[in-house]
Amino acid sequence: MPEFVIENGVIQDYTGPGGDIVIPDGVTRLRENLFWGEKALKSVILPNSVTEIDAFAFQDCRNLIRVVLPAGLKSISNGLFWGCRKLAEITMPENLKKIEDRAFLGCRKLADKQGFVIANGILFDYFGRDGDVVVPDGVTRISADAFAKNTRLTSISFPKSLKEIGFDAFAGCENLESVTVRGRLSNIHKSAFDACSKLVDKDGFLIIDGILLCYFGEKKDVVVPQSVRMIGDDAFFNKEIRSIALPDGLTSIGHSAFNNCSDLTGLALPKSVRSIGKSAFCGCAGLADESGFVIFHKTVFGYFGKESSVVIPAGVTDISSFVFQRNKTIERVELPEGLRSIGKWAFDGCKNLSFVSLPDGLERIGSHAFSGCDALKSVTLPDSVAHIENCAFQFCAGLRSVTLPKNLRVVGREAFASCAELEEVMIPEGVSAIDDEAFSRCKGLQSIVLPKSLKSIGREAFHGCERLKNVTFSEGIAEIGR
Repeated sequence: MPEFVIENGVIQDYTGPGGDIVIPDGVTRLRENLFWGEKALKSVILPNSVTEIDAFAFQDCRNLIRVVLPAGLKSISNGLFWGCRKLAEITMPENLKKIEDRAFLGCRKLADKQGFVIANGILFDYFGRDGDVVVPDGVTRISADAFAKNTRLTSISFPKSLKEIGFDAFAGCENLESVTVRGRLSNIHKSAFDACSKLVDKDGFLIIDGILLCYFGEKKDVVVPQSVRMIGDDAFFNKEIRSIALPDGLTSIGHSAFNNCSDLTGLALPKSVRSIGKSAFCGCAGLADESGFVIFHKTVFGYFGKESSVVIPAGVTDISSFVFQRNKTIERVELPEGLRSIGKWAFDGCKNLSFVSLPDGLERIGSHAFSGCDALKSVTLPDSVAHIENCAFQFCAGLRSVTLPKNLRVVGREAFASCAELEEVMIPEGVSAIDDEAFSRCKGLQSIVLPKSLKSIGREAFHGCERLKNVTFSEGIAEIGR
């Protein structure tokens, strides 16, 4: 019996005894979790034909000592060698461009004399015993979980080169009380310093290098310190605050920063604010104008009106995520000229929405944007839309007619899945890919025309289309999923 189960160049399974293995030439990809927990695996040599190795492929191979990676590999995926504590020798490709989080987490044998596991400027783990730690010059990112639950850590100093701190990087470092930043950080994940209670100041703010990560205070009227230049994702999520004074010089407000702050009524944005994240003010009913809209920076963040026919104000360029989600009142929506994007889940579950005007110039329709809009009968997408994202019109039970744009290039995964009334679809010339399950379970679909430009059809793209009788193919399709 062969040791490897290979399908279309992808190793799907391994049944061998372990030890020293050589991946067969011609293999192009190793699937996710392929060797996870293979205790007998000692060394792996991969041929240059391999261009992709999926996440966690070698996680917890605790006796793996040596790996030779292929020369053409461009990226090392998430958690690839996580927990390979005996891994001591790894040959890296010269043209490697990206290493994802946790790739070498727990790889004790790769640590330097100071206890750091560092690759391509990314710090993945720390095995030193010092409480006062100085991160070496040249480190640009601290990976997820790198110092998590290190109770010995009391202070840390970052080099000028450091720009990013990842998910849970210092989470649970309960004795950490001092952070020194010698440069300027551009991104700190919202959970990077979770449960680091000694870093919270007397007013309840957790601030690192001018980035406000969270507010733990009890005041209803909050004054954010002048030192803050960025408000991080979820910083005030679900807080019972009434008003907030933001500092001059504030440049950005993160995703969901004030999400569900239902009591918030007083907020003035400084002129210095350049960007506001998705759902930043979702659920902030107290910030709504007379028409029920919460609008900042030409973006609608919320709607609390009661009208069945809604006209989005002129000048709005973006509708943020979740704005109208599960609104059972609205039946008709008119969108303004100049609208560029509709965020994910924006109209999801609006079961009585029967009409929406999509203006010329609209570029992006987010995932699940109109999913579950049962009353929607027809949709005409403007030619400016190039990509219909995943599940955008999924479960639109009454949708019968769809006019796809001339500039469309990709039909996303499950974009029109379970649109049971949809009878006919003409995919325009220029579309190169129909993703997995794009039209699956469209029980009423009877005919579809596929263009010459189409190169790939994803798995189960038309699965469950019981009435599909007429399919017009072209000769250029290179890949058809199962």
